[in-house]
Amino acid sequence: MKISHLLFLSTLVAFMGCATASSISKPGFEMGRCKRIAVAGFQYPSTAPRPDVGDFMALGLMKRGYVVVDSSNLSPVISRNELYESGLTTEIKGKLKAMGVDALVMGTVVDESCTMAGGGEEVLAPYRKSRCTSTVLVKMIEPSTGELLWGATATESREAVGMTEDRISMMAVESINAAIPELCLEPQCKK
Repeated sequence: MKISHLLFLSTLVAFMGCATASSISKPGFEMGRCKRIAVAGFQYPSTAPRPDVGDFMALGLMKRGYVVVDSSNLSPVISRNELYESGLTTEIKGKLKAMGVDALVMGTVVDESCTMAGGGEEVLAPYRKSRCTSTVLVKMIEPSTGELLWGATATESREAVGMTEDRISMMAVESINAAIPELCLEPQCKK
């Protein structure tokens, strides 16, 4: 009887999917000191235009009490391509300082893939189960020094009808958002 329960539970977990997220921070770093955070657009393995999961990262930070400079406000000042190709140049550091940014969040969708369960035509994907996996890496950087303050990675894997690469990447970012410490806004926290 116990074996059948374990088999049922393992089958249920495999069907529903799984997520693993982990985070690490610089020793002694308190995320609460970063009151104003800029979120750059995320990088993707492909160059095809798609929704930016960085927007979900920004919403997660806002939900936890942080002031967020969204990528749409950041992009006229700093080019995403320039940022990811050149890193934090002196010019970019100066622009972030002028914006009053305490930390910069950058992210990369490292890997993502979907396969339709049972094979078949791609046109049928919205009506058939797809097994999708995505790994997302996020890092928070101190803009003036370029020092890594906090980082997280999540791998999300799900099988569902209509599952897409965009949806699975958003779920991975939601797992990372759950690892963000909540900013205390109460008067006792300002001591």
